[in-house]
Amino acid sequence: MNNVWFNASLTSAIQMVTTNNKLLLLLVVSKPTDDDFVNNFTCQMREYLSVCVSIVMEKNSEELALFKLLYNHPITTPSLFIMNKGGLQHVLKEDEVYKENVKRIIEMYISEILQHNQKIQTTIKRMVCGETTERGFDENIQEKIEEEKKKIEEEKKKIEEEEERQKKIVRIRKIQVDEEKKKRKEQLEREQNKEKEEEKRIKVEKRREREIAIKMTEELKKIKARENQQSRAFAQYKNDEHKLSLKLKDDVLKKRRIQIGVRLPNGEIKKAVFVKDDQLFTVYNFVQGFGFDGFVFVDGRSHKEINNLEATLEELHFWPSFYLHAVLFNKTDPSYYQ
Repeated sequence: MNNVWFNASLTSAIQMVTTNNKLLLLLVVSKPTDDDFVNNFTCQMREYLSVCVSIVMEKNSEELALFKLLYNHPITTPSLFIMNKGGLQHVLKEDEVYKENVKRIIEMYISEILQHNQKIQTTIKRMVCGETTERGFDENIQEKIEEEKKKIEEEKKKIEEEEERQKKIVRIRKIQVDEEKKKRKEQLEREQNKEKEEEKRIKVEKRREREIAIKMTEELKKIKARENQQSRAFAQYKNDEHKLSLKLKDDVLKKRRIQIGVRLPNGEIKKAVFVKDDQLFTVYNFVQGFGFDGFVFVDGRSHKEINNLEATLEELHFWPSFYLHAVLFNKTDPSYYQ
């Protein structure tokens, strides 16, 4: 069904249009979504497509790249480009590509081509017929034909050169695009490698920080344990020192203490602890505290009177204990010395 379409390159089609004064129909679609549209368009426009140089192309095809360089407007799909020997004449876009509209425009341009061709054929016929009846093919006619051929060859050469130039441009652009892709890829790889190295460095740094933190924590625990141990040892030392001090004080006090027993005038015995530095007067005051006065002290062993109240207990040799009698002062009393 699609044999009405020109099965060659766009460049060849343009060359045919230029040399043979044909009408070129370029239908641009975006396959595969436009397959149904192409089939319907072919069925409806077969008779018109067959008398023109008709080509259907995908919007993203490489061959259309050359055309895109010449046509500086956005290409939507479907679009129908109508060209003749004079170049691009008409563009139908999207909703404009329907049967009646396309037929009207094609008929208009085909009519112009047919009129032009008819004029050329009539002119050539007149020239050929006139010269033949007189003297055959005139040299002027031969020159005209040669000039026409030369023009066609030059036009063909220009088309080929332009096609080659455009191919070169496409190749250069492709090389540039590939180079840009390669550069972007290398840049992306460098950035990714840099990110990986940075992530690796951060991981190493974090691991190192964790190790340092663990070591510091362990060291702090050791220091704290040593401090606690030292603190306990110091507290034990202070406690022992205090105990020793108390013991020494107690030992000193024990060495300085003197226990005195006194038999009061009423026969009651009282005991008290004094120190070596106490005077006998201190013991006297002790007895007075029981309500007695005017008495003297008598040695409980020798029964001798002790009347030096200012002498210390150490000077009186009362250490470590001694026994006294508190006797009321009455020398006439026979029991005074008992």
